[in-house]
Amino acid sequence: MVKKMIFLDEDLRRQKKRDSVKEAIKNFESVFLPLGNINIVLTDFYTKAFYVETHILAEKILEYGTIDVPLDPEEQSEYRANREIVEDHIAFIKMKEDAKEGRTFSNLVAEYNTIFDQEKPLKIIGGQHRFLAIKEAFENNVNHYHNVKVYFDLDTNQRLDVQLISNTNIVVSSDLLDRMFETLKGPELRNWCQAVGLLLDRQDFADKKQRSNQITVRLARSFILSFLEGKKNSKKSYDKINPEPIIARTGGIDEMWEAIRASGEDIWSDKSMLEAGKEFVKLHFKQKEYFEQKRRQNL
Repeated sequence: MVKKMIFLDEDLRRQKKRDSVKEAIKNFESVFLPLGNINIVLTDFYTKAFYVETHILAEKILEYGTIDVPLDPEEQSEYRANREIVEDHIAFIKMKEDAKEGRTFSNLVAEYNTIFDQEKPLKIIGGQHRFLAIKEAFENNVNHYHNVKVYFDLDTNQRLDVQLISNTNIVVSSDLLDRMFETLKGPELRNWCQAVGLLLDRQDFADKKQRSNQITVRLARSFILSFLEGKKNSKKSYDKINPEPIIARTGGIDEMWEAIRASGEDIWSDKSMLEAGKEFVKLHFKQKEYFEQKRRQNL
C-alpha cells in the first residue's frame, strides 16, 4: 500500500518544491528508519520552509549526523554559525549524566542535506549539546529514540532563520548573532580582517567578546565605520568635529553599516583603509605586549 504524504501548505505554486521535498523525505526514511511513517509535512509560514517532526534512534543520529554545520555551504563552507561547546557548564554536565541514565531528548533541530558532506546528511542546527550527550550515552550502551525536527531543501535565508530560532532557548551572545548576519551578507568583512591581520588565515570572528587575537564582528565594523567617518572629515578643523569613534551596534541591524554594505562602494580595496588596519594590528599587539609585561612584573 502506497502511503499518502500530506503537505500542510496551501500555496499551489510551490508544487515543484513539494515534489523535491517528498523525494528527499523518502530518501531520509530509507536511511534513518524513523519511528513510524512520515505522513505529514509541516510548513513554517514565516519562511515557507518545509519540515517534519519524527523520532530517530540514537545510533542513526550519530552515524549519519554532524554538528559541524556551515551556514552558507555553497559560498563559505569553511565557516560555522554554531557557538562553541561549553564543556564545563553545569547544565551540560547534568544533561550528559541524564542521557546515560536513559533520558530521551526532544527539540533537536536538523537539516537533511545530501549536497555537502554526503556521509553525514543530518546537519544538527539546534541541540549540539544534546547531540554530544546522546553520543556519550551511546558509548555507554544507551540507545534510545529521540525527537528531531528535520528541515528539507533550505535556502541560505531559511537556514539562517533556523539557526536563530533554534538558539532562542539558550542565552545567545550578541556577537554570535552579528557573526551569523555578517556571514549571510558575504565573506568580505572576514576576508578584509584576515588580509590586515585582525584575524588569522581561515579564522572566523569570535562568537563572544574575549581577550585574544580573535576579534568580534562588532569591533571590526566599529573600526571601519570610524575610519570612513574620519576619512570623510579629514580636511575639517579638528575642533569642529566629534573625535569620538563610532561604536557599531550589536545583536541586531546596524543601519549605518547596512548603508555602507548597500552603497556598492568598494571599500575593501581601499589602500588607505588596508594600511590603517595593518597599523591597528601593530597597536593591538603592542598593547597586549605591554600589559603582559606588567602582569609578569606583578607575579
